Amino acid sequence: MTKYIALVFLFLVPLSIAHLEGESQTAGGYKIELSTLPEELMTWKNSDIIIAIENATTGERVPGAVFWARLSLNGTAILSSNFVANDAGLSTVNYIFQKAGHYQLDVAPSNNTVTFHVRVLEEYKPSSTPLYMAAAAAVFFIIGLTVGFIFSRRVRK
Repeated sequence: MTKYIALVFLFLVPLSIAHLEGESQTAGGYKIELSTLPEELMTWKNSDIIIAIENATTGERVPGAVFWARLSLNGTAILSSNFVANDAGLSTVNYIFQKAGHYQLDVAPSNNTVTFHVRVLEEYKPSSTPLYMAAAAAVFFIIGLTVGFIFSRRVRK
């Protein structure tokens, strides 16, 4: 039984990494796939931008592919560098976004450049104590003081 489970696992793993869940574009003879972890990027959270380089005609990943990438917000470059894909044809950019907005990611594996749009959301920060909870605590505190005062003033027999 475990032999069959292992075979199913070995069959499904290559299928799961065959294509990234994200958008793709073609530049020159390359197909560039973009994916992010997590899917919805948030400010001040650790984020991975995964770029896969494939041969546009065969669909096979290109190990060791060299490409240039630039991440910008409102026309201002935030990150710009040359990257080399690993043995699986992937390259990962780990980044912590400081501002929310619509970022532009330009990727150029050859003389042609493709542009991806990446949306970063503001991190949700709930207030430390909601006002209604503080008001309820204050009311119960006053009730407790009143009851304590009344019972401490009773005459004991």
